[in-house]
Amino acid sequence: RGVKTLPLDWTPVQRSLTILHKRWTAIQKEVDSFRKKNNLSPTDPIDPKTIEKLQNSIPNAPRKLNILIMGGSVTMGVVCHLNPVTTQTGKYSRRACAWPGRLNTFFPYLFGYYDLVNIDSLALGGTNTESGRTIWDYSILPDEIPYPDILINGYATNDMHYNSVQDAIKRNVTLEQSVFELSQSFIRQVLTPKKGCGHPPPLLLYLDDYLGNEQNEIRETMISSRVIHELSGYYGIGSISYADVVRDIVYGDTREW
Repeated sequence: RGVKTLPLDWTPVQRSLTILHKRWTAIQKEVDSFRKKNNLSPTDPIDPKTIEKLQNSIPNAPRKLNILIMGGSVTMGVVCHLNPVTTQTGKYSRRACAWPGRLNTFFPYLFGYYDLVNIDSLALGGTNTESGRTIWDYSILPDEIPYPDILINGYATNDMHYNSVQDAIKRNVTLEQSVFELSQSFIRQVLTPKKGCGHPPPLLLYLDDYLGNEQNEIRETMISSRVIHELSGYYGIGSISYADVVRDIVYGDTREW
């Protein structure tokens, strides 16, 4: 239920896989050399710290795959640290607790402790896709954040927030019209090559994580989901719905922690 649409143009996917493969190959070469020097078989485990040391010693190592996640307070991790699983983390660890931080922890395990992916989270409470559009349009990215190979839009919840509803009312449009216009504008900006940038457009993915509590009607609650699905299908981008995966669980027990 989570994966909704796949990219129509496979070029950015192939580009991302090529980046991963080049770096993996370079690290694997160092690991194989280490195994040979220490008479280790291919199945003998190697300590993660040793793997880290080996990959950091590679001269002119191929770069990592750069993923940029843009979103609002949910993506930032607000209140995440209060749940029972992470009560010991402290109030200043919410970014690590949020899903971008967990994704950053997951990838090393997925790739056998090979450091192949760099994840940056540009998340700020109160921002929505309109904010993201401005950030991308004017290239307002911190110097330490590289141009992304993959860009994830995680603004769905804030696009449906009370403030977004009030903004739509002021512009005399429905919330659905507002979300559609903002999302389409964002998609077009990201998929249009920037003049003088030297980089191709990133692989764009949309995340729908909106579960409700702002609207009291099914059709109103599902506005973001419908818009993301329609635009993803039309523009051929990838989309994922976390909301659809956990909706039954959350609605079955709506108590807070």
